[in-house]
Amino acid sequence: MIRHMAVRGLVASLLAAAASGAAAVSCSVESAGLSFGSYNPFRGAPNDSVGTISMTCSGTAGNEVVYVVRIGPGSSGSPTSRTMRSPSGWPLGYNLYTDPARSLVWGDGTGGTRVLTDAFTLRGMGASRRYPVFGRTFERQNVAPGIYTDSLVVSVEF
Repeated sequence: MIRHMAVRGLVASLLAAAASGAAAVSCSVESAGLSFGSYNPFRGAPNDSVGTISMTCSGTAGNEVVYVVRIGPGSSGSPTSRTMRSPSGWPLGYNLYTDPARSLVWGDGTGGTRVLTDAFTLRGMGASRRYPVFGRTFERQNVAPGIYTDSLVVSVEF
């Protein structure tokens, strides 16, 4: 049996803040949904996928922007064990990671999860950065056929 699933749009938030002692800097974060494609419960290996979070900031050239990117827990309530659900409520376990080896869970900094911290100096009127999000559904889960989704909040502190 093959199951289809996707983490629907890592919900993005828009933030603005004042740079200390300088003109205002505004930043936004965006992400398209992360899709895992078809899921086969008889496959003896996890199903991996890669998505992207994009961070764009604008303001006065020379301003330094230092920030932290967090990804919320989704519907499971825990960033260490995220769960997608079908419309009828069947769970499908998955998680998101900061590294290609999928060993560091990207979360909100609680329960041993990691956050992404970065900084850059604005050149011209703005700058953008892209960060990969490494996803994995776990092997041999007994789930019903259907579409599985979860919604997550991506937040940026700066």
